[in-house]
Amino acid sequence: MDNINIDKSLERIILNYIDKGRKLFEENKIDNAFKMFDKALSLNYNYAESYLAKGEAHIQMHDVKEAEKCIKKFLKISSNPLKGYLDMIEIYHMSGEFDKALDFCNKVLKIKDNDYYIHYRKACILQQANKLLEALDSFNKSLNLNPNFYEAYCEKGELLKALCDHEEALNTFSKAIEIDPTKSEAYTSKALVYIDLMNYEKAYPLAKKAFDINPKDEWTKCYYFIIKDMLKRNTNIDKGLVIPFKLNELS
Repeated sequence: MDNINIDKSLERIILNYIDKGRKLFEENKIDNAFKMFDKALSLNYNYAESYLAKGEAHIQMHDVKEAEKCIKKFLKISSNPLKGYLDMIEIYHMSGEFDKALDFCNKVLKIKDNDYYIHYRKACILQQANKLLEALDSFNKSLNLNPNFYEAYCEKGELLKALCDHEEALNTFSKAIEIDPTKSEAYTSKALVYIDLMNYEKAYPLAKKAFDINPKDEWTKCYYFIIKDMLKRNTNIDKGLVIPFKLNELS
């Protein structure tokens, strides 16, 4: 059990230091924030929340070694390890230790098997670990739990594209567009599937739609002009090409 046999007035002081530390960290007063966390620990080195707060600050600084030390200490003394497990996923994902990150995903899923976001995180990590079919299974589990999860459809579509399952990738990006037609990502990704299929006529309107939605995004802009140029070149080669929009859109 964590934080047992601690005087309530002392606990209030410790929590006050932790709260001050978190606020100072948000204000980018890093040194002062860590002084608060260390003051909390000096009052009781077995108070779990102090290690959690300090560890999470290290995570935000991308200091994975110090973060790992703090969260491991939290997990040793805490009776409620869920937050620590979630932090360890983040730490090992950041450090590229994918097998360890996946171990903690599985620990969380033993507690909360219906957590769609953890299935999604697991899928993304599996994808980075090049375990593509396992990743696809985890994306499907996430989407079964949350059928309106736009980001999961986009990531699943990218995976299907990598697996050369173009038809299913197109269907997946279409579903993402159906869920949120105001976001550009799925339009661009669907356009790139058509580029793989060398179908520039279908790719262009999608790329243009993405550009219209998000013209300031550099990747969206880049793909739009590349696909536009590809279509112009293809049109010049094949004068008999029938295009379902006005050619002056390409000028």
